[in-house]
Amino acid sequence: MDNGQVTRFQNNSIEGAINKLLETIKKDGVNPNTQQVATNTTSASLMKVMKKIALYKDLYNNKLPNSLNDLKIDEADKSYTDPETGEKTPWIYLGKSSKIQGSDGVKIIIAAPKAHQKKRLAGLSNGKIVLLNDDSIAPLLK
Repeated sequence: MDNGQVTRFQNNSIEGAINKLLETIKKDGVNPNTQQVATNTTSASLMKVMKKIALYKDLYNNKLPNSLNDLKIDEADKSYTDPETGEKTPWIYLGKSSKIQGSDGVKIIIAAPKAHQKKRLAGLSNGKIVLLNDDSIAPLLK
């Protein structure tokens, strides 16, 4: 490949792997390689909240809001929607008071009030949204 020749891959050589990955994301809502969340109603709501938090931080010298009420977001987005029951429950907003942080200093600033399929949706201080094993996060949210 380094000699300037163009190597052509057959579409079907990677198509199966890509399709399998896409099906996994659709079914489970998670890319197993990165633990990133696929878009669905609940994660879309959290994405809106995280975007508003990022805007707030830009406006207020990188400070987090005291509560979700400080953000101009729809009431519907202030709540987690249980994918199985449709029940709405307020997000657990930890904000700047969060004591849950990784070795890299990134904190969990918002989390789903309950797990779905043993995973809990969470927003991080670096703006990312992740799914965490409920066994590891639930005790820290009490």
